[in-house]
Amino acid sequence: MVATFTAVASTTKLADAHYNHLLDEGFTPEQIAICEGWGVRSLSPSESKLMKLGNHSGLYFPFSQGYGQIRLDKPVDENGQTKKYLGPWGTATAAWVRPNVRLSDCEVGTEGWKDAAMPTLLGVTTAAFVGVDSIPYSVPRDCKMTIVFDSDGWRKHTVMTALISAAIWTQGSIALFPTMPDYPTGGACEFFKIHGDRTDVSKVAAYRQVLKSAMSPSEFLEAWLDKVNGFDLAGMFGGKSHEQNYADSIKAAYESVHKLNQANAWVKVMQAKVDAHRKQYGLV
Repeated sequence: MVATFTAVASTTKLADAHYNHLLDEGFTPEQIAICEGWGVRSLSPSESKLMKLGNHSGLYFPFSQGYGQIRLDKPVDENGQTKKYLGPWGTATAAWVRPNVRLSDCEVGTEGWKDAAMPTLLGVTTAAFVGVDSIPYSVPRDCKMTIVFDSDGWRKHTVMTALISAAIWTQGSIALFPTMPDYPTGGACEFFKIHGDRTDVSKVAAYRQVLKSAMSPSEFLEAWLDKVNGFDLAGMFGGKSHEQNYADSIKAAYESVHKLNQANAWVKVMQAKVDAHRKQYGLV
């Protein structure tokens, strides 16, 4: 059954550019109204500054009462990387899940607010993370969550290691969206767009098939090693050559093998980091 939600009136109006962006991402006007009720809104530079998001205008996505991200109208360059999204400084990271659902009861999670909201609106409640490496800091340990990621995750050893770490933490599984020729880095929004001519029930069925393909961390590592030999990795990660990126990938794989073999010890160390993070931001 596809879920239904009641739109809650928003106190602000989305800027036309932001409204059109959500339409382009595949959200319907009715779904956008619900997202506004969940706290999505346009921010001016002065509003953004008050929320510790810098002096920027953009589209705001709330993750928790004290944490959210802004999609910048004008991306910024930080340490040689172009950033489209920024989170608040001096604030504990958090995950998003729709109202009236506990994060510990959420069976699926993905990176990015929009990519979580889309399946949630169709009836498969999906949590949103600001990044895969933030999962231990924002998701309960041993929660058995399935983590689904963009289709280009296979090509990125940094993503591969972060997904394995996250699945060890949650004792969950990992799924990646299938390759989408029109969307090389496609996630949930793009996945649902390519199924745009289907009914909502059919879209949900397709999403659940992706979730059924989820693998344990060790299975995912094996599958990744089978695939990496066929990738052209030139130009990724700071313009490194294929050979450099391949060497980094193999090194990351060995480190992941060690982590899997010492999972209990790694979780213990990670728990200490999480506890320190929570203490730093007054969460304990």
